[in-house]
Amino acid sequence: MAQKVLVLGAGISGLTFAYYLKKRFASNVSVRILEASERVGGLIRTNRNFSSCLEEGPRGCRPKGKGLATLRLIEDLGITDQMIVADESAKKRFLFYENSLEALPQSLKEAISSPLMKGVAKELICEPLRRRGKDSDETIASFFKRRFGPTITKRFIAAVSRGIYAGDIEQLSMRSCFPQILNLEKSYGSLIWGMFRSPKEKTTDLSSFIKKHKNAALISFKEGMETLPQELLKQTDLDLSLKAKVEAIEFHGSTVIAKTKDSTWEADHLVSTIPTYQLESILPKKVSSFFVKIKAMPWTTVIGISLVYKKAVLPQKGFGYLVPEGENSALMGVVWDSSVFPEQNIYPDETRLTIMMGGEHRPDLLEKTDKELTQLAFHELNQQMGIKESADYVHLWKARHAIPQYNLGHSDEVKQLSEKIRSSLPQLHLIGMSYHGVAVNDCIFHAKDLVNQWNL
Repeated sequence: MAQKVLVLGAGISGLTFAYYLKKRFASNVSVRILEASERVGGLIRTNRNFSSCLEEGPRGCRPKGKGLATLRLIEDLGITDQMIVADESAKKRFLFYENSLEALPQSLKEAISSPLMKGVAKELICEPLRRRGKDSDETIASFFKRRFGPTITKRFIAAVSRGIYAGDIEQLSMRSCFPQILNLEKSYGSLIWGMFRSPKEKTTDLSSFIKKHKNAALISFKEGMETLPQELLKQTDLDLSLKAKVEAIEFHGSTVIAKTKDSTWEADHLVSTIPTYQLESILPKKVSSFFVKIKAMPWTTVIGISLVYKKAVLPQKGFGYLVPEGENSALMGVVWDSSVFPEQNIYPDETRLTIMMGGEHRPDLLEKTDKELTQLAFHELNQQMGIKESADYVHLWKARHAIPQYNLGHSDEVKQLSEKIRSSLPQLHLIGMSYHGVAVNDCIFHAKDLVNQWNL
């Protein structure tokens, strides 16, 4: 008899897990996904109302590291012809520093003359002499201040971390957010020496497709990132229930029961991809007690404003820019989408921009009206990029509870939670953004990894 598997959430984690589980076990498993909303894809959402694609969530994936799992998934789905690679100019990234857009140096020659490197030479030279950290975990701010000092941390690290996590480096965990960098210190005693001395990642049995694209700066799809969840749904033999918010979960022996407003579902296994604060609230009291620490993890909201101009308004090409601390700006940064993926443009000189606001940096912005937010964004865009023209299309969106904040101690909390569930409820499985990474690559990698560990 086929094993019944219930999956909570039809985001990229749930769809990838279901796809690979069905691929591995075929008719030996039946899978049903219960999705509370009226659509699949989760935070991956491509707006097609005006332009060919405006992303209201992740706008691409980096193919390196865990990104190899994403490339393999694209290949498995047979949609390699739909994938696109970021324009070469996207390697050029900027910071808005001292009221000017400054390119991040890509060579020693550029670094010598860059205004961004003002006052950081001593911090760089002294880095190899710094002592290793003694704690198993520390905040991102503590780690980089210890290794480089306050200037580099404030000018570069805070901006980059905000661009990824929309979070506060004084709270975010180094071990959970940047484990590879932390390992460089552990292995080599220095990040600079580690970057030169660490062996290159070795991978075997790579297809010609993966070899060709594994070093790309960023990948997406001709019709936008939502192509990926839609293809997963199309090619996976599963039952999907939309608008099916689970209100309670019960465990009776080896059977799991999930109850929605209108239905009751029984299964042998339950795979949850939904946020911990949602899952904890529908579990039996005894089980929800396992989540006491991790359920308090904050999730930050990102405000985005998508702009389309039917003409060229960018001063130059590149990926876009981030805004460091101390620049007195409401923006986290601006992505120059039309420059990154020109293949998605539909007008000859089209300009597509995404303005990012909010996060832990400015939670007060959520109290403003959409009109006030839009006016503020245009004012900042004028000040920072000199763009005064009116956009042909303006769309404000809010990704609520979009990014979990892996604060200090997160890794230990996840480990303890996993051990309790493994020993008490082996039929319950946890994947998704709440645990091991916020990127699309992380979600795909860990969903497939769970399938590889699965025993029927």
